[in-house]
Amino acid sequence: MRGWGWWRVGLAVAVCFGLGLAASEGVAQDDARFAALMAEVEADLAKAPEVDRGAEWWGAIGPSKAERRIANLLAKGGHFDDAVRIAKGIAKPSVRERALSDVGLAILWADSPEASKRLDRAGEVLVELRNPTVVTELVTEIAFWLIDQGEPSHALGTSVRAEGFAKLIGDESQKGEALWTIAGQYLSLGEIDRAQAVTDLIDDKFWKATVQSDVSFALAEAGDFVGAEKVVSEIDEEVFQTPSEAFERLAESLAAAGRLDEARRVVGRIAGAAEQMRALAKVAAVLAKADQATADVVFAEADALAMGIVDPDDQAAAFAALALSHVEAGRFDDAVALAAKLIATEASVSRISSGLEDIAQSLWEAGQETAAMRQIREAERFAALIEESEAQSSMFLNVARSYIDFGQNAEAGRVAATIEDAMYRVFAFNDTGVAFAQTGQIAEVTRLVSVIGEVEGAKQWRGSSLADIAKALAAAGEVAAAEAVAEGIVEPSWRANALGGITVALAEAGHLSEAERIARRIEDPAWRAVALGAVAAGL
Repeated sequence: MRGWGWWRVGLAVAVCFGLGLAASEGVAQDDARFAALMAEVEADLAKAPEVDRGAEWWGAIGPSKAERRIANLLAKGGHFDDAVRIAKGIAKPSVRERALSDVGLAILWADSPEASKRLDRAGEVLVELRNPTVVTELVTEIAFWLIDQGEPSHALGTSVRAEGFAKLIGDESQKGEALWTIAGQYLSLGEIDRAQAVTDLIDDKFWKATVQSDVSFALAEAGDFVGAEKVVSEIDEEVFQTPSEAFERLAESLAAAGRLDEARRVVGRIAGAAEQMRALAKVAAVLAKADQATADVVFAEADALAMGIVDPDDQAAAFAALALSHVEAGRFDDAVALAAKLIATEASVSRISSGLEDIAQSLWEAGQETAAMRQIREAERFAALIEESEAQSSMFLNVARSYIDFGQNAEAGRVAATIEDAMYRVFAFNDTGVAFAQTGQIAEVTRLVSVIGEVEGAKQWRGSSLADIAKALAAAGEVAAAEAVAEGIVEPSWRANALGGITVALAEAGHLSEAERIARRIEDPAWRAVALGAVAAGL
């Protein structure tokens, strides 16, 4: 950590003042109502007891995490000075660091004031940070912001400095993830060599392989297929799927460039028939955009590989993957035919159901609503045949969520009611209730709230679910219904959580009087502080 302070100050100066930007004067409002609300917020925070993780599981929140939320709300509302002050005063160091980073990000991406002042203020937050992981995250976000502002040269310099901070991160996985983000910035700026050099700094095998895969794709997109293949060849084969996925992306790039023979050769380097089949199918989907006849040939080759797979579950997964490529190519009838092939395999019913759900989702996204509905109903039929209760419940939850994605909320509710496992049933009812709330179907929401309350063995999930539904109702403008749901929550912390969420939604929508009315009904001091902070932030 030697030299750490110099790096922090040096970066802030370089990023925030080296660009010739003016220092910010702050935009906090000093009106009487804001001051009075903030006095109440701080008084409530002083009363709030610390809570452990067990209490947080039941919806409770301690003063440090409440302060983090308040600081973020204030920053989003443009009250930057107060946001920074509260974040800096948080007792727990780890929460304080995260709160300051939240504030820095909120300031950076705020609607006002002008860009130069926002960057200056983010820099002022930056010099308060000590944790290299958090510093790196904020600096990389500043680089993204500079790219968004059309300042690539300054973004590059900031990314280079972020790389210096990332080197100080002790945890190998966190360091690898940070450097992967920085490598991605280099690639977005066309700095492939810099991104490739980052791989030498990463010890974590997964993140190293991920950066190598991204670099190889960038090289292929730039036309350097030899260099791309060389990078892929260097990926550690022990990293699950990454080498085959990288070869797959390279093959797609070669096919898009009209180099089919080379694409086939690269596919041949992939280990495993199922993985080769997926790569060939994706190559065929690329070819279908300009050459249907050649795509037919390659799709046939992929189908032959799938037919030759011995393991039934692997073959079912292969048929599903092949169907997705047909959908991507606009060959919807072929995708449906492959779904029938999948059903005809001797695979487990769970694998068949999962594959059909994937096909249904793909068809829906492609605008093939009728075909998608047929496949999701088939997925549901096979899910019902799964014998193990938890596995069946998990699959039914996925099916219910697909119905929600398809706008079929009533169907989702019907499936949710068939789920045996209490946790999965509540999750399904929760998602369905939120969907009904978002579409203003209050009678259905009310019915589901009652049903959730009757699920046996679901006490630990019930409060969270009802809080989610209450917040969704508030966000949809259904305040009375939201309040009714929140007030019906038995667990005190989850009730306070729900009322706090309603208040935040109302305050962010500009309904400050209504938000304040509900905030004052919250008994828990930490959640009341958050709610009143949201009202103050809206002023």
